[in-house]
Amino acid sequence: MSAGSIRLFKYRGLENWVKQVGTISRIEEKYESVLQQYYNLKYFYPAIEYKYSFNGSEYISSSVSPHIRNIWLCETDNFGIPLDNQNKFWHGWNKGSEIGIYVNSQEPSEAYIINRQSKLNRSHNYAILFGGIIIFAISTVLAMYT
Repeated sequence: MSAGSIRLFKYRGLENWVKQVGTISRIEEKYESVLQQYYNLKYFYPAIEYKYSFNGSEYISSSVSPHIRNIWLCETDNFGIPLDNQNKFWHGWNKGSEIGIYVNSQEPSEAYIINRQSKLNRSHNYAILFGGIIIFAISTVLAMYT
């Protein structure tokens, strides 16, 4: 199974998680600096801790999404326009704010705020998956004729 298909199946399973309400106990903005061809780009994301209840038990989590690159927001768009705070999904969240979260009913200590892949990551995973299928098909055809 390719890496792309594994990620796609993982996110597919998250769609069945139970939507709950969580309360933010800590939030700050962080960034990763990524070297591009000639310069560094900053990718912003929230570092967050939230509390939630499920079936009478209390839990604490700091998981926003299964993969950090799913929630990264680049400091500029494709045209070089700086990222506006209004475009950050965590804009306006503060300690004590209530947010929607998704809880794994089979393992309630697992929770995420974002349970879907960003369009960019989803397209990358589809490309990996279909690239693997094409390589498999070509190698099968070549094996038949050798």
